[in-house]
Amino acid sequence: MKALLILILPVFVHAQSMSPGQWSAQASFKLNGIPMPPSHSDECLTAEEAKDAKATIEKSLQRNSCHLTSWSIKKSILKAAVECKNDSYDAKGELSGRFDKRSYDLAGDIKGTHKMFGKANASVQFSGKWISACAKK
Repeated sequence: MKALLILILPVFVHAQSMSPGQWSAQASFKLNGIPMPPSHSDECLTAEEAKDAKATIEKSLQRNSCHLTSWSIKKSILKAAVECKNDSYDAKGELSGRFDKRSYDLAGDIKGTHKMFGKANASVQFSGKWISACAKK
């Protein structure tokens, strides 16, 4: 489940329309009440990805046997639900929080079962901000 959360982080947070460019993202969470090491990523969001973030999120989630089950944005508040299922885990979760074109702060809970670890509950916190235009290659 930890790998799932880390992989969702860089893409999940971009709302329907975000600023393309270099983003810095952080994630922290507790798994069954135990704090896990935080993660950090920097990623370049292209103009194509920024204009339809929901589609970008779906594509990223599919790599981890996941999909969105709900998506709602009202007055700068994103509420979303995700479901993941493969041979190793079966999990469902919800995230909500503030976002704008250049920053976000989301929190939520993900619950499920893992083949090796059994019942798993994670409290998650994702945040990030736009840093600059992407470096030219």
